[in-house]
Amino acid sequence: RAHRREMLLCVAAGTCGIVAKLGSALLVRAITELLMNQEIASWQGFAYAGGLWACSCVDALTLTHGNLVVAQIGMSIYGMFAGVTYAKAKSLHPFVRPNHKRGSLISLALSETARFNETTLMLLAGCVAPLQLLGSLGVALYLFGVEVLVMVVWIALIVVVLLRMTRRQALKFRQKMIFQGQ
Repeated sequence: RAHRREMLLCVAAGTCGIVAKLGSALLVRAITELLMNQEIASWQGFAYAGGLWACSCVDALTLTHGNLVVAQIGMSIYGMFAGVTYAKAKSLHPFVRPNHKRGSLISLALSETARFNETTLMLLAGCVAPLQLLGSLGVALYLFGVEVLVMVVWIALIVVVLLRMTRRQALKFRQKMIFQGQ
């Protein structure tokens, strides 16, 4: 239960950090527009500068807290998983166990734990990256307009064409290698 609360707090802090980063971009735009305007009130400049400072503070605090919580939870999961793998390896059948020394069992436990850790990080990156991409695209659309959407579509088309060309070249290379092997 304590880990669940910490994970929810970590997710909330990460979300606040992302919102603070996106808010910083909007505040920089507002400050730029304010500087271009000849008739500005001093309170507006102070308000925007204070908002930018607050967004930077929130971003720094949430980043630090998020990294700390993820490190703590990661280390506890890492230790638990290594212990479970080591206990499972120790309980192998008696005919198999004499072939394994304690060092090889520890190496097995640590390598399995590292594999689990890498898989978890890849899954987390796959879940968070689309949300960050959508948020960044939304802010870019708001700041720069439809030109950004046209640029994103153009880049996506280029990537699709490059992937198809690469696939075609790989198939040709494979056929060439098969032909040379016969």
